[in-house]
Amino acid sequence: MILRPLKKLCVLLGAAPFCAHGLAVNSTDPWFTLTESLSTPNASVKSVKSKINASFAQALFLNWQSDKKNKPLLNQWGMSKNFDESNTSVPIVHPVVMELLHQELGLRPESQDYAMNHAGLTHTYGYLFSNLKTPYGYKRERWTAGSVERGLNLSPGHLSPLPPSGTLFKNVTELFGRVVGLPGYPAWSNPRVVVLETANVDSIPLQIKTVIANYIDASSLKSTDKNRALLVYAIAVKNGPFQLITGFPVDAGMIDSQKKLPQGKDVLIKLRFNSYVKQIKTKEFPGTRSITL
Repeated sequence: MILRPLKKLCVLLGAAPFCAHGLAVNSTDPWFTLTESLSTPNASVKSVKSKINASFAQALFLNWQSDKKNKPLLNQWGMSKNFDESNTSVPIVHPVVMELLHQELGLRPESQDYAMNHAGLTHTYGYLFSNLKTPYGYKRERWTAGSVERGLNLSPGHLSPLPPSGTLFKNVTELFGRVVGLPGYPAWSNPRVVVLETANVDSIPLQIKTVIANYIDASSLKSTDKNRALLVYAIAVKNGPFQLITGFPVDAGMIDSQKKLPQGKDVLIKLRFNSYVKQIKTKEFPGTRSITL
């Protein structure tokens, strides 16, 4: 990774508002470079669409048209905030990019400023176009680094931005659906940890399921990859079906912290991982938690 003086470069790129909040410049990552070109103050849906169409990522438009037709898969996702828990002062994904994604897939945003969006779009395609550097790295790396594929013995490229078969959104949804145990998917047969939380928040029944699927073959990982499992997070509201919110690779520390959460009744629970439930305003609430190893 090549780091350059941020202030001067961000001004030249017209992306100062984003670069001012912890962004390192990675000139070796084509997704970073493309995203920088989209994140200008005068960006419009038309300009963003034109730049993507003229880039190495132009095949995404075909995949988006395929995903648009797959309403059952789109409906398996809930909503999420376009702000990270570690940095709430800048959007994870440029709002104009989120506007384009919603248009391409025929979805309505939860908010006109694209601060709350379809979680599936945000956490797959949206994250490809995010240059927000979090304490865990860039959010796109879950799809570009290949850690989950190698750890779960999936075919190479299966969860990549432009997979050999299917689409990123379709392949991710099907994998997460299996891990969480959504109806209609084959049962996940490999070791996993299931954290189930239930509560009645603002008179609304709520269930939260956090599932950690252990990697099958850690020996296939790169020496620099400390992740050892895939975490998938889902929410059910008003006794409805579970809907996916996000999923990402986690290290041994995160796995242990989930296993050691207090169990039983009247434990404190909160919505995590940028999830958004319109009806719930309370940030932290009492509920019941059980953990299955």
